[in-house]
Amino acid sequence: MSLDPIELECRLDILNSHSEKLMKCQSKIEEIDEDDMAREELEDIIVETNFIIKSILAKNKTSLAETSFVASHSSRLPKINLPKFRGEYSEFKSFVSLFESLVHNDPNISNIKKFNHLVNCLSGEALGTVKAFQMSNENYPKALASLKKVYDNKCLIFFNTISKLFELPTIPKPSAPSLRSMIDEVLAVYDPLLSLGDEKQITNAIIIHLVMTKVDPATRSKWKEALDYDKLPLWKECEATLNRRYQQLSAEGASHSRTKPILTGSTSHGKQQQMDRTKSPLVAANTRQPTCQHCKSRDHRLTT
Repeated sequence: MSLDPIELECRLDILNSHSEKLMKCQSKIEEIDEDDMAREELEDIIVETNFIIKSILAKNKTSLAETSFVASHSSRLPKINLPKFRGEYSEFKSFVSLFESLVHNDPNISNIKKFNHLVNCLSGEALGTVKAFQMSNENYPKALASLKKVYDNKCLIFFNTISKLFELPTIPKPSAPSLRSMIDEVLAVYDPLLSLGDEKQITNAIIIHLVMTKVDPATRSKWKEALDYDKLPLWKECEATLNRRYQQLSAEGASHSRTKPILTGSTSHGKQQQMDRTKSPLVAANTRQPTCQHCKSRDHRLTT
């Protein structure tokens, strides 16, 4: 029997047509001879033949679909490299979207292979986030969830994206290409920001970021401790944190001034005067000229 799918489909149509005619003939035979038992055997032959042809056609269609899929991907689409991620919050959204599209959502890749791909995509602090998990099928979803918990943070992504605006280089002289590049870079930052917050929140974030670059590291640390990472902050919240920090520093300064020993210039001068008074009799005694024992005069010396 030929395995050509078109010929098989034609033979299947012929088989169904002959089967229908055969069953009509069998019905007439049974009208004449009620004891005829051929119907059951004929039905078994028809069903078995039908099953064989349809099974061959089904396998052929599956093989053809797989071949077409591989051919279309290998010959038409360029090779897409897996994305890399070092731990930049502003880059996590694009990374995880591409990784899930290429690896995570592919049912033909086992979890342990997905885990291996994930590890190979990560470096730096991001790699350390999943290194604690032993590589296994069961731990892959846990590792990916842990990575998302750390980096899929709306507030951190928002502020890290804002920071890119302050990293833009200064245009040294008028130039159309430089200005065009500046506009494109700002749009590349501004559009993702709009997907995270409205213009009011963007304005607040810019003010907060600018202020935080001017304060001391300890104050900046206090602000980060007070930050609610589940929502985007407003300037009034930042102002409240700065006011608390001001009150704390004021209280520490007042306490320090009360406990600090006072050493004034007058005290030091007084000590010096006391030392001078102690020394003066001795100095006077050492510098006193001898006197005449007879007339008590210093105008002449007494000789022997």
